[in-house]
This record gives sequence, structure tokens and C-alpha cells, in this order.
Amino acid sequence: MELEKEISEEELILYDRQRFIGIDVQKRLINSKVMINCMSAINTELAKNLILSGVNIYIYDSALINEIDVETNFLLTSEDLNKKRSEVIA
Repeated sequence: MELEKEISEEELILYDRQRFIGIDVQKRLINSKVMINCMSAINTELAKNLILSGVNIYIYDSALINEIDVETNFLLTSEDLNKKRSEVIA
């Protein structure tokens, strides 16, 4: 079992805009791990917001990037076509 990570001074400054949720909640966010399967456009937005709040994200997606992905996912460009979504987005 992993030891719970304490919040550093740098993290307190980094996550200051979230101080209204309380230090205990921020500590739980920093110590949490979330796996996201399929990096669709909505899941990419979800991952971005979770990362900004301090959550550790694990990505699993073996699909190749297609035209629809490029049109709907803000992290992908036409140069990414036929590459694995998880590798490009990570």
C-alpha cells in the first residue's frame, strides 16, 4: 500500500484557486488515481479538468486517430492521423 502524499508548499500555491474546497479535499485529490478508457473529446476535457485539480490520470486507448477525432478533440491535429490516441494525448 502506498503512503499518502502530503501537500507541498508549491502545490498549495499551484492549487490556491481551489482553496475553497479545503486542504483535506485537495490532499485526497492529489492522492487519487483515475484511469480513463477511450480518449474521446469529452474524456479529454474531463482529463484536463482532473489534471488541473491535481488528480493523477492514467490513459488507456488503443484506437487510432481518425478524422472525427481531429475535428472534435482540441489536442489532436491532422498530423496525428493514424497514430494511437493514447500516445498523442499523453
